[in-house]
Amino acid sequence: MVADALKQKQGRLDIATASEVPVMRAGLSGKDIRVIATIGKGTGRHMAVVARKDRGIATFADLAGKRVGVPFGSNAEYYLDSLLVRQGPEVSTVSKVQTKPQDIKRKLSAGDVDAIVIWFPGWKHAEEEIGDNAVTFYGDGIYTVFFNILSTPDFISRNPEAVNQLLRALIKAEKYASAHPQEIKVMFEEFFRLDEATAEQTFANYTLRITLGQELLIALEDEARWSIAKGLTKQTEIPNYLNLIHLDSLVKVSPEAVSIIH
Repeated sequence: MVADALKQKQGRLDIATASEVPVMRAGLSGKDIRVIATIGKGTGRHMAVVARKDRGIATFADLAGKRVGVPFGSNAEYYLDSLLVRQGPEVSTVSKVQTKPQDIKRKLSAGDVDAIVIWFPGWKHAEEEIGDNAVTFYGDGIYTVFFNILSTPDFISRNPEAVNQLLRALIKAEKYASAHPQEIKVMFEEFFRLDEATAEQTFANYTLRITLGQELLIALEDEARWSIAKGLTKQTEIPNYLNLIHLDSLVKVSPEAVSIIH
């Protein structure tokens, strides 16, 4: 876990990147980490369900009664549960199968499951693996992933100017990306080895912006509520996630980027 890696005495990490899920788990388990900033968000096609047509799946409703591979306790499972709620009781008979992210493409290809739920670029690789037999479903407006910079209170207190310099560099990169969108899109396409059309569709789902927004707190609370309801934690109350947000550095470097109510 990212929170544990930040605390390691040997080979220690001072700063790490992670989605909001490790932050949510850290709050529930009492790990003392801090979010320095959100550096980007992904919506729409960041997450997807890829299914096999030869299992009689043509629409999302056809997943009823089917075996769906998903990493339990992950944002992929949270996304799937949210999709199932939106689609209604007709798909409530989906049978979820615990599947590790590194195995998910192979499980779908081998037919061990009828469909999978995974984040980009995993779903794209799964599509490529089974070719024309793939049918893919997206959940627009269902889930937003927050990409964050994390550290520990100890490192931040001992290295305030280093944290400030990091934020200034990230904001500089944000401005460059905003001014050169086509160049960044080409980098995205080449890094993930995408065709131009897929890169165009997928890149549009990501926002590269340095922020600390109220929507992050709302997402953390929603996911913690889900985790408690599923019995993924022994905790019964939602933590105050504001305690895991380090505001001072970004307030100093770019106060307009902070919209968290505090």
